[in-house]
Amino acid sequence: SAAKPKAEKAPADKKFSWRIQNLDLTTCQLSVHRRKHNKPVVVQLQQAQLQTSSDNALSVNIHGVVDEQVLALEGNISPLEALWQGGLMHHELKLQAGENNLHSSGSVADLKLVDGANVQLRFSGPEFNDITELLAWPALSSGPFDAKLSLTEVAMGQTGLELDGNFGSLKMNGSGQLDRIIEPEHGT
Repeated sequence: SAAKPKAEKAPADKKFSWRIQNLDLTTCQLSVHRRKHNKPVVVQLQQAQLQTSSDNALSVNIHGVVDEQVLALEGNISPLEALWQGGLMHHELKLQAGENNLHSSGSVADLKLVDGANVQLRFSGPEFNDITELLAWPALSSGPFDAKLSLTEVAMGQTGLELDGNFGSLKMNGSGQLDRIIEPEHGT
């Protein structure tokens, strides 16, 4: 009997990978046209710096204007690959959007699973109703807001949370536990 010819293996697909070591932009403008809006969103970057260190920590420094509102993001994330691979991630970030501020610091044991959070958040601004409108939430309260949220791993598979602050005229103070941060099933 005649020998069958061996089938050639198809070459394995090579995954595309890229890495930005250092990015430094100054004076850049971008207009984004949205279908359902008559006016485009105009983004003007005065400065955008992204730097990756030898230990794969990302340092971010972005300052600009979005639709005539100040936008700034400063801080660091380490290691960078935790954003897409999961695993332990440390961070310290400050975001300013107009007169609204968000500061977040801490760590997450596994970012992909959003498990093992030890994170402190503080957010403040002049008008809470602007935030609820932006998020398409029902109006809860109006006026200045200033609040702190802490997420802390209290036991394996349990995240403790504490909230304390003012959301306009609504004052909140509470604590509890969740079995998981994303789509929780049990909480107290």
